[in-house]
Parts: sequence; structure tokens; C-alpha cells
Amino acid sequence: MSQPNLNRRRDEFPALAGGIHLLSHSLGPLPRGARAALHEYLDRWEGQIVAEPWSNGWWELPARVGEGVARLIGAAPGTVQVQPSTSVALSVLASCLDFSRGGRRKVVTGAHDFPTSGYIWEEQRRLGAEVIVVPSEDGLRLSTERLLEA
Repeated sequence: MSQPNLNRRRDEFPALAGGIHLLSHSLGPLPRGARAALHEYLDRWEGQIVAEPWSNGWWELPARVGEGVARLIGAAPGTVQVQPSTSVALSVLASCLDFSRGGRRKVVTGAHDFPTSGYIWEEQRRLGAEVIVVPSEDGLRLSTERLLEA
């Protein structure tokens, strides 16, 4: 049995010619096709002078991209929604929850979550959320047991 070629797409990321990408908190190395896609986006934006501004596909684009991601991850059609960032997606999710009623008001998060995630959940306290932040005992990991207990 042959070994998979793990570098088969490496050439699609010019920055990787100079090293290994270790910035897990960033957008990642820029793919070669991103520049052309950005120019296409800018051309659409620049040409946006019609009476109905969403008539050139902008409105449908997030749903179309979501459908592509759904196929990629094996999710059902219509179940993936693309957002511009994790913070925006989490804010949208939080806005759908009603913490003012009894019952399920608890939000459990971890000490190593991205800082804006914590800010979003902390703000939900004003709306009645009980926010539990599970600390890391060693500064590196979160205990699955502690998360489940919380």
C-alpha cells in the first residue's frame, strides 16, 4: 500500500516555500487562488451600480459557500451557515438564546478559548446567562471531566 502524498497541495500556498506555518490563531497561509478570488470580489463590488444591489449574487454567496462546506464535512443541505469570523458566528448563536427564563441558562466555556469568545459570553450575563469558565490545571490543557462536570 502506498503512502499518501501529504504535500500534494503545498505548492498552492506560496508562503510555505519559505517554511512551516505555525500560526494556528491566524487565517493560515494565503492560498494561490485567493488573490484571483479577491480581485473577482473587488470587480463585483466596483461594478455594483445597479438598482438592486444584491442582484449579482452577493446575497446568495454565503449560502452557496455554506452548501460547499456542508458537502465537504458530510452535513445535510441547508445546515451550514458561513460567517465572517468565529466571533461573529458565536455572537449570532448567543443572540438566539433566551437566558431570561429559568431552566437552561448555563454556558460552559474553557479558560483557553479565544479571548473574544469569553467577552461574548460574559456579556450574556446581563441577559441572565450563568457563565462557567473551566480553568486549566496545568496552563496547557482543559480536563474533559471538568468540562462535563461544569
